[in-house]
Amino acid sequence: MEGWKNFFLAMDWKSVLVAGFAGTLLGAFLKEAAKDGYTRLSKRYFPSAGPEPEPAISKLTLAEVVELFKASPPLQRKHVEKGLVGVGVQWDLEFGSGTERFGTLSVTMGPEQKPGAPIVAVICDVPSKLYPQLQVLHSRKPVRVTGRIAAVTSMVITLSHAKLDIL
Repeated sequence: MEGWKNFFLAMDWKSVLVAGFAGTLLGAFLKEAAKDGYTRLSKRYFPSAGPEPEPAISKLTLAEVVELFKASPPLQRKHVEKGLVGVGVQWDLEFGSGTERFGTLSVTMGPEQKPGAPIVAVICDVPSKLYPQLQVLHSRKPVRVTGRIAAVTSMVITLSHAKLDIL
């Protein structure tokens, strides 16, 4: 124990500063390497066949989707969900929150909070580079989302191929 104490006491502030700087650089390098590895692996194992065609936007409202799902018998909801997956929608919602991971923003939105509005969250992932304004957007700001229904539950609707317009 005495040896380590003498070792640290013998270090001057310049050595500590250089060691801290080297540790910071190494940490940044490893973080970027992890992102790059994730991107390369995802492209390798899940290659894109090219851009998908824009879906036809249905006139289905958020309230109709929620009501259709909730009105279905519990054991039939998987069939209802299968019928809704892939349907193109465009809804005016309110921004709720978001989290960023590996250059992708996972955005949670919901309908305007007023009497009779369905209680449901709409979630989608978008590239953070395309939506830098989301970093400073406050909750309850109006957002128009266009995308395809990917999954439906009684409380959450997940969209894929989403595009956002801040209103």
